[in-house]
Amino acid sequence: MLPRARSGKPKASSAASRSSPSPPTRASGSRLQSRDQRKRFATIEPMDTTSLGEFDVMAFAPTTHASRAVEFYRDTLGLPLISQDGFAAAFDAHGIMLRVTSVPKPFTPQPFTVLGWKVPDIGATVKGLATKGVKFERYMDSQDELNIWTAPGGVKVAWFKDPDGNILSLTEF
Repeated sequence: MLPRARSGKPKASSAASRSSPSPPTRASGSRLQSRDQRKRFATIEPMDTTSLGEFDVMAFAPTTHASRAVEFYRDTLGLPLISQDGFAAAFDAHGIMLRVTSVPKPFTPQPFTVLGWKVPDIGATVKGLATKGVKFERYMDSQDELNIWTAPGGVKVAWFKDPDGNILSLTEF
């Protein structure tokens, strides 16, 4: 288990130490800390590394053609490219890291959604992406003229594919 600093109030100091405060010192970085601040953060307790609810999630999508995938995810979908190497292109998907990972051919895309976005106005988002060349899929007759399906509970979903054929979706709750 990794240590985690426990925050809390500093212990009450004696009258003598209150009259002559500790000189500040440099901690990691350039931030100055007094002795009381150092004491406050010096207590270490173990961190439970088996509870994944404490950590950020990452998403993955496979590609056989990295440069084509970068163009699609960055230029068409508008995701900022964080980094790119011989293994993957990493994007910032609204605070979630999306790694579009290079995979060998032959590659067969999954027949279901592998990645999706929750959007506030699915009609506007579908229209906007369509102007950038995104083609929305039609899987059932009950989809409307924009290929948006409305579930019995009112949730709206539209599906599209990336250049590798991965099924992506938009959902309005």
